[in-house]
Amino acid sequence: MGTQVQTQAAQQAQRSLTAARHLAAAGEAHQYLTFTLSGEMYAVGILNVKEIIEYGNLTEIPMMPAFIRGVINLRGAVVPVVD
Repeated sequence: MGTQVQTQAAQQAQRSLTAARHLAAAGEAHQYLTFTLSGEMYAVGILNVKEIIEYGNLTEIPMMPAFIRGVINLRGAVVPVVD
């Protein structure tokens, strides 16, 4: 299931990047967060971004898929870190 979630997220980000390029070509201004994964550029509409954080103490969880790096404590909530 993890690979399916990763694929869906990458596809959505790629669609957002394509939409951003079309809107820019049409002269319409929208804001996007862009990022690169494995040499490919992706975009997410800025209104879909809740926050960007720099995290410190990562707690690794045994027996998790490789793309789950671990969890962090974000203001008292346990948040998974996906790579």
